[in-house]
Amino acid sequence: GFKEFPAITQKGNAIYVATIPEKNLLKELLISFGLEKRAKDDLELINFKEFSMLLNPSSEKREIEHDGKHIYLEAYCWKTFNPFQVGQ
Repeated sequence: GFKEFPAITQKGNAIYVATIPEKNLLKELLISFGLEKRAKDDLELINFKEFSMLLNPSSEKREIEHDGKHIYLEAYCWKTFNPFQVGQ
């Protein structure tokens, strides 16, 4: 898989994250934001049906809220080979 971290931008209280649907990357990302509990409790939820996405060229976007911060996780299909795009 890809080893570099996804692109991250912040506007006010909103954090935009472009990432690939990969468990360990998402977990490390959430932990880096201090969201250890979310990483444990919601990992499957945030992981967006990762394997079905391998077959679809579309992208999905999910939003989670934690302590007033909105975190947008945007997952792109691995087959696009360009998953690190900053979400809008």
